[in-house]
Amino acid sequence: MSSLDIARSIAFSGLSATQVQISVASANISNADTKGYTEKTANQSSSVTSGVGTGVTITGISSAVDKLLLKSLVGADSDLGAADTTNSFLTELQQLYGSTSSSDSSTTGTSLANTIAAFESALSSLASTPSSASLQSNAVSALAAVTTQLQQTSSGIQTLRSNADQDIASSVTDINSDLQQISDLNKQIKQQAAAGQSTADLEDQRNSALQDLASMMNVSYFTTSSGDLQIYTGSGQALVDSTAHPLSYTALPSVTASTDAASGAVATRRACPATDRDRQRGIEPRHVGAAAGEPDRNRHREQYDAVLGDRHGTHRGCRQERQPGVVPRPRSVILRHGR
Repeated sequence: MSSLDIARSIAFSGLSATQVQISVASANISNADTKGYTEKTANQSSSVTSGVGTGVTITGISSAVDKLLLKSLVGADSDLGAADTTNSFLTELQQLYGSTSSSDSSTTGTSLANTIAAFESALSSLASTPSSASLQSNAVSALAAVTTQLQQTSSGIQTLRSNADQDIASSVTDINSDLQQISDLNKQIKQQAAAGQSTADLEDQRNSALQDLASMMNVSYFTTSSGDLQIYTGSGQALVDSTAHPLSYTALPSVTASTDAASGAVATRRACPATDRDRQRGIEPRHVGAAAGEPDRNRHREQYDAVLGDRHGTHRGCRQERQPGVVPRPRSVILRHGR
């Protein structure tokens, strides 16, 4: 090859590399506000043939993701999901209970305590003048107000319980969708990597699905050497390994004041054989995803798997055990509450 051919080849490789760099930079700019997108970098290295430099080549396109920062973000998503759900249900509950005082000084509060106090006042007035027809009518009206508020409060609480039950069922559907998406992306990423193509965009999609999953339940995860993202519950039950392990939950058709753990629906659990074998050997599941040498913190032991995996949930394809069900509390509150 003549020196002119070598010079032309070097110039062509430089132009090709620059074209890729411009393309990557354009994608970074256009996706600056895209949720889940991370900055991409075109990696390049010098091309050498028989000890002679022959230009530059693009070795791949990678994304700049801080793994420790991502793990912190996933944990924060889980905390935020629990806090949002707790706040939502407690706000509705507070509205049901009413307030003991009013911003308007001319009116009293709307709480049950205020209504009972008004009834007590009506009875005291009637006791001093029992023959008064108006005072008798006031006492009856005050009693009716107490009864009505008790009924409304009880009905509102049962509605909240039913909403929580329905929310859990809805969350399980969303969780299963995320688990399947992550499992499918694992396969696509391995195929792309085997073909020598960039997996950065697919990894962004997978990380977004992971964050969405973490907003509904507490999980631990790690990436294998083959590129698979494996996800586990805090107690060590697999949600995604070589495949997705969907959860199942059936909401009660209705929730009443008499619905409790004894009279509620019967839930199912399918125990994971591998986990059972470990327990028979005296090996408890470790906090998957902890760094080597890091102590097992057993974070959030009472999270999604405790409710859906051990009481309500069903890991399909495993052994089924029937246990008495419990009426669930609000969504992320029971999916992941306490440390």
